[in-house]
Amino acid sequence: LTITRGREALKVLYLMPAVVSTTALALLFQRIYSLDPPGLVNGVLDLVGLDGLGRAWLSDIRTVLAAVSIPEGWRFLGLYTIILYAALLSVPRELEEAAALDGANAWQIFTRIRFPHIRPVWATTMVMAVTYGLRGFDVPYLLTNGGPGQSSELVTTYMYKTAFVSTNYGYASAATARPILPPGPTPAPAARRRRLRTAQIVHRALLALVLLIQVYPFAWLVLTSVRSPEDFAAGNPFGLPSSFTLDNFVRAFAQGD
Repeated sequence: LTITRGREALKVLYLMPAVVSTTALALLFQRIYSLDPPGLVNGVLDLVGLDGLGRAWLSDIRTVLAAVSIPEGWRFLGLYTIILYAALLSVPRELEEAAALDGANAWQIFTRIRFPHIRPVWATTMVMAVTYGLRGFDVPYLLTNGGPGQSSELVTTYMYKTAFVSTNYGYASAATARPILPPGPTPAPAARRRRLRTAQIVHRALLALVLLIQVYPFAWLVLTSVRSPEDFAAGNPFGLPSSFTLDNFVRAFAQGD
């Protein structure tokens, strides 16, 4: 918050990884992790005398998962930093000055004033980070394609291979829906008004329409997960299944165990 000169240039530098092509990002980190010729990581280890720790980071089953996770974190770190920085700028200066006059140090000002003020933004940023982490596909797929073996296999890369390589769309949909299906329906409130005004009816109708548009892809995913490969190939891929099967879920849960 004390930076006055070059602030805008610093913001651009922080945001640059978020706008770089994922293909270019994957090629960049392939060079960084390279063993022969030595990339940046192994080169730095050689420079500080830790050449014994050098390895093919993307080919070692002990390091490959962390190696493919670092580019994803580095890619969006600047975006989250800018969001939190903007939130910190919104903290009223009067509150900080009043706390300082009362004898609060910098740590107390941050923990008692700044952080509580930006807590909603912090929570939103955490949700964004988890969401982006769960749906990460392109960088891990380009770096290792899930290898070596299945050491860096993610749900997204596994679903892609199952659907578009093995052409088993039902099982791929079931494997994707497994971690996001809710455990059960949430009971509705006991007390609810029986009569609604016209404005409320129109409002809820519009919400239902928007919800339908939002839920349709997920509904298609669930319906696809209960179709057999034969039914999917023979019928309309966007229509209702002619028969239902749970074999895809059985395989998905057996694979997860």
